[in-house]
Amino acid sequence: MSFRFNFSNAPDSDDELDTSLSGPAQHASSPAPSLVPPKVHNLRSLASMIPRNISYNTLYLTPALSLSRRELYDVRMQLMSEENPFSAPSSAPAGNDLLTTSATTDVLKNVYEGGLKSWECSLDLARFLSANAANQPVPPRVLELGCGSALPTLYFFQEILRAGEKARGSRLVLADYNIDVLRLVTLPNLFLVWAREEQKWLPDEGDLDASPSLVERFVDDLERRGIELGFVEGAWGPDMVRMLNPDIGKGAYTVVLASETIYEPMAMESFVSTLLGSLDVNAGGVGLVAAKKHYFGVGGGIQDFMAKVRERGGWETGIVEETGEAGVRRCIVQIGRQS
Repeated sequence: MSFRFNFSNAPDSDDELDTSLSGPAQHASSPAPSLVPPKVHNLRSLASMIPRNISYNTLYLTPALSLSRRELYDVRMQLMSEENPFSAPSSAPAGNDLLTTSATTDVLKNVYEGGLKSWECSLDLARFLSANAANQPVPPRVLELGCGSALPTLYFFQEILRAGEKARGSRLVLADYNIDVLRLVTLPNLFLVWAREEQKWLPDEGDLDASPSLVERFVDDLERRGIELGFVEGAWGPDMVRMLNPDIGKGAYTVVLASETIYEPMAMESFVSTLLGSLDVNAGGVGLVAAKKHYFGVGGGIQDFMAKVRERGGWETGIVEETGEAGVRRCIVQIGRQS
């Protein structure tokens, strides 16, 4: 199955990227808390939460692709300064704020899904998009599930900004389980991409003064260009599908992206439902999922995911890239409607 766009329309610094994912942690004395219900946020509502100072670095993924992102230590410093740093459900185990949770475990079931860190498969997917989408129209409607630092979407956002009027009407929607990940990492990273496109003199690393006037320029500029950014927090499933796809029975997105989202077998069904339910099959919608072939000690993996998709009937899957060392192989899977 070849890749194509066929549209009709850990450490304090994240420099050493996480390559392993531990199993979901859970307190022995407490059951996992209830799932966070999905909720939509628009750009203006979240833009007011962009911190005044953003410490950042730049990842050089290929000779042609570099992406700026917020430093992990800067996120943790902000959390330390906030009185109530974690928007956790009331049923979460006591003391599991985002700062302590992210420092001690990759995942805490139904509480934190690892979104503060940059995971290796997200870099794979960003590189893959850059290598395979060159000289093609930017897809008009992109969704990233389990976005975290959103590196694959940052690539598309950068290309949209550079495309000018040709990208008018583009829509990027980013979904993560935690609202705090969206406000602390996802949106600041999008803001950094915009700022570095607007202010070419900005260095590859340092501190950006995100003044209220600059944030307002960011929001106004995207509105002027006709570029929409949307954000969704909460759990995958039918409720999220309805929020992401306002036209009942019709997927809204020409590309759906995801990285490191299939490590938990119990969440596989809801992830697959959300992914497939969001693809605009009439426009040749394509899903691209980057993941390890097998998550040792957790149970998820590429083969189980592909089987779940094929069980739905009418869908085809294929591995379009495989990389990594012999012990831990990483793949990118393409999903589309059977022709």
